[in-house]
Amino acid sequence: MKRRLLIIAAVVAIVTLALTALLTSEAGLQWAFARAAALASGELRVQALQGNLLGPIRARGIVYRDARTELHIGELVLDWQPGALLRATWHITRLELDDVQLQRRSTPASNAPAPRLSLPLAVELDAVRLTHATFTIDETDPVTQVRAELSGSGHDTRVRLTQFTLETEHYSVAAAGQIDLAPPYPVDLDLRWSVRVPSLAPLTGHGWLRGDTRRLATEQQLAPPWSAQLNASASDVLGATSWNATLATADLDPATWRHGWPAAMLRARIEAQGDRRQLTARGRVGITRAGRTLDGDVRIRAADTGVTLEALTLRERDGDAMLSATGAWQPGDAAAPFALRGTWQALRWPLTGEPQA
Repeated sequence: MKRRLLIIAAVVAIVTLALTALLTSEAGLQWAFARAAALASGELRVQALQGNLLGPIRARGIVYRDARTELHIGELVLDWQPGALLRATWHITRLELDDVQLQRRSTPASNAPAPRLSLPLAVELDAVRLTHATFTIDETDPVTQVRAELSGSGHDTRVRLTQFTLETEHYSVAAAGQIDLAPPYPVDLDLRWSVRVPSLAPLTGHGWLRGDTRRLATEQQLAPPWSAQLNASASDVLGATSWNATLATADLDPATWRHGWPAAMLRARIEAQGDRRQLTARGRVGITRAGRTLDGDVRIRAADTGVTLEALTLRERDGDAMLSATGAWQPGDAAAPFALRGTWQALRWPLTGEPQA
């Protein structure tokens, strides 16, 4: 009996030592990566791997390839809390990815129902950071991402974003809220964003995005000097997709958009609707400069074949100036891609001072 207990104790000790060596040594990390590479559906390799399975883990030169995906990660740092696995949670305290290049070839269109995605374990993310990433889908121009940060949690199909920020060369987005990974994929997000246009004042705004793939709605407030409100909604987002939108501006001064542009007051209210193939828009516009005001109506239709100006009418308030025009832009027509027809009276430029035209 005593001998049997000694044997059991020896086996337990050996297993404990082996498990400790596996979890706390770099050799154990190398072994685990080799097993993962053997089970991967494509080619998985790494240039350098340091650390242990309990963290932190540092890797350089990660490459993954399969029939549709090619992924390169220059550097990866991962730290986590293994003890959280006792409550069925993968708790990542730090994940940093640098110099990421992803090329993806999309799969052929399918009529299969939208999939239900779910997390095998609960996930907690304290700090995830991605820097210098480039994404290419099929043959489209690559999208370059300068920086992204994420914190949040997820369980089953539900994902909560505590903080998500994305910065590229031309725009930035920040979001917080909830997403569900099961059809119809409901979302409830608060957004802040900015767009940088060369030579112009940046466009910044905030708002919300709510709904699901059956009906998705958003409201966005643009900050000065582009003061405006956009309300839009879309139906059947994953199917035929139809949408409508309304843009209403405050009084806008072009002189605040770009140095050297003339001071004036512009205003507009535009209503638009369409689907994946075409759109129509109509609304009222106006311009005031040096005490003279022009009010107008506009109707536009656009499709794959081009853009049609169905009507543009401008009239001077308390004056005789007027303009009426129609036109079309058809990029496929090499002989005359653009045509404009109109009538006018008592027009002049500039609106005040010595006329130049």
